[in-house]
Amino acid sequence: MMLRALVLLGCLYSISAAGNSSNPSGSCKWQECRSKTFGAITGSKYCETGYVNSGQTKDCGVCILAIKGNCAFGYEQSLCCPSTGKCRWYDAICNWAALMEFFEDTGEDIQESWGKLSENVQGKCTTAAKFATMTKEEIEKVPANVLSSLKSVKGMTKEQFNNVKSKMVAAKLSSKRRANFLVNLANESVVEALESLSDLGDAAVKWPQDQVTRITNRLSQIDVWGPVSKWKSAQVDKLGDMIEGLSNHHLVQLPGDVLSTCTHTVKLRANQLGGLGESMYNMTATSFDRFLIAVHPATLGKAMMNIPDQL
Repeated sequence: MMLRALVLLGCLYSISAAGNSSNPSGSCKWQECRSKTFGAITGSKYCETGYVNSGQTKDCGVCILAIKGNCAFGYEQSLCCPSTGKCRWYDAICNWAALMEFFEDTGEDIQESWGKLSENVQGKCTTAAKFATMTKEEIEKVPANVLSSLKSVKGMTKEQFNNVKSKMVAAKLSSKRRANFLVNLANESVVEALESLSDLGDAAVKWPQDQVTRITNRLSQIDVWGPVSKWKSAQVDKLGDMIEGLSNHHLVQLPGDVLSTCTHTVKLRANQLGGLGESMYNMTATSFDRFLIAVHPATLGKAMMNIPDQL
């Protein structure tokens, strides 16, 4: 009991001391769980923190043995920078391997853009909760390629999205990066973003089915639009050009009256129409007539003759 009291007192003192220490310029914080020796007794655990190449170390908390000896720090504090060299936690070069977990896409352009952000803005990009606190001035400094790949945009508010909407559209992002952005956005922003980003800006560029499926799965969550079978024509129309990449798995779930009244039904491809036989069979006469008028005649002809789209 006395030994435990001594360890806890030492840790409490160390936490206070660590809080008053300053981070030497150009160095990086690290921490690990170590054994402390009291006389002949070894094995009591404590947390030690320091700065790479600074020669400074501090006791800084209690090891939580129940989680494999991890120290009782917050998420970012518990992650370590490289053990050699002078590297700050948000450094885009020496610590990129650790930072990549904040992104869906980790291309060289994103790494370069990240390196140009201030440390304050970088810090707010790491979690959804912090992202939500970003001011208009701060979020405007984050390039579209970084925003499209950050997982933390789940914290983006509707007001924040409106501040970056024109930038995201003007950036001409690839379908994959648009999908990354949409699937990570908060519920309050994802539908509005969908309408802005569905047009790829080039009629020759099509939405690939795998990316549309990711977006459809996101929209079909119960707290967004719910099951595809419950969608209305107005919701399907918000997909815009994405309807060309809608899988048959999802298409056949749409009610017949919805398919027959969608504005973008004309964009359906032959292979999509070819999989809608049962859906058309179950349509009312009125819905079927509307559907035949809505689809492109040439596409319908190809579907009936089983001719590939590229011919």
